Amino acid sequence: MPPKNTTSGSDIYIRIGRRTLEDENGDIPTQYLVFARIEARKKRVEWLSVPTWQFNGLRIGNPEIGDRVRENDDSFTRTTGLDPDPYFFALGLLSLERIRGHLVELVVRKSLRTVPETYDEEVAQVERNQAQWARMVLEYGPQVADTKGMRAVAGQDPKKRFPHPWELPAVLADSCDTSLIGVRPGSKRGSQQRAKQEWLPTFDSFGKGEKIPAVNIIAIFVNDFDGKALRLKQYVELDFDADESVKSAKRHFLEGDDSTDGLNNHDHLSKYEWSLELWVLPQMEGCSTLIKWNDVPQLRARDFCDWRAVQRDQGKCAMCDS
Repeated sequence: MPPKNTTSGSDIYIRIGRRTLEDENGDIPTQYLVFARIEARKKRVEWLSVPTWQFNGLRIGNPEIGDRVRENDDSFTRTTGLDPDPYFFALGLLSLERIRGHLVELVVRKSLRTVPETYDEEVAQVERNQAQWARMVLEYGPQVADTKGMRAVAGQDPKKRFPHPWELPAVLADSCDTSLIGVRPGSKRGSQQRAKQEWLPTFDSFGKGEKIPAVNIIAIFVNDFDGKALRLKQYVELDFDADESVKSAKRHFLEGDDSTDGLNNHDHLSKYEWSLELWVLPQMEGCSTLIKWNDVPQLRARDFCDWRAVQRDQGKCAMCDS
């Protein structure tokens, strides 16, 4: 994933706002964000719609695998397909044309700082409103403050309150410091990579996991290998039995079920020599470190669920399986 400084290779990613019309409800709700991908040398901007999830007190997502959205798409307007973040309301930049011009200017000036986002969407919406109201009062004078909400922010400088775009989703890092996760075609290094296990005892789940009926899973696949698209579905949401093992979890992904095709039946993958590794992001507050499940086969699905986090989530356990 790109780091929070918004850059990845020759491309620059900047978060723009929410795209709520694509949001999906589920055990782990999917929230779609809009990102600008800017090719630094040519100053060319593309718009991406990216699925994200709030997990471990972080936002998890990967702008590099977002779906491109055409600027002339009827659904890609402020009223139906884009809720800009407070930073853009504070500047009065609500059209894609004006946002694009501003982002290119940021790239030219190399002014690419970010600030942490507001995760609570209700609070974030209040901040959007306040940024717009404060800007209107600043621009047109105190006489336009005709509501209690507008009067509360009258006199504020929205550019100082919201000085930078919100940061990108959290970076997932595996415990072996490698870059390939998910389906790893032609991998011969896996047997040499051992996940670090010294932090595992900090889990507070052992002996309590029998109270967890099921584990909610988001399976995320990286779709690029040697510059070729693997054409896998980007993510799948499913439930695992709390006693699921790495062996049975692998069998599920390889063989599929009534609703999903297994990897063994994937025509495109049949062209490669490949192996399957499962990397798990445990449910632990603030955790963004993946651990290779293959290296700790004694752990069941429930063992990746910190009991303190389960209690906060009212008995539900969730984890990412990458």
